[in-house]
Amino acid sequence: MIDTKDQDARKDLERIEQEAVAEAEASVEDFDAMGDEQAAAEAAETAFEFEEAQK
Repeated sequence: MIDTKDQDARKDLERIEQEAVAEAEASVEDFDAMGDEQAAAEAAETAFEFEEAQK
């Protein structure tokens, strides 16, 4: 049986990962608006990596 603390920890980790993806995606838009293509690409890569890790 999965311990309640384990379940809570997994839910917290999922929430943190989702927040990281959302922040990275917002950063892509911000960096694009500023014309910083390198930073936008790095933020997009970060978002992609977090999304892949969630699968």
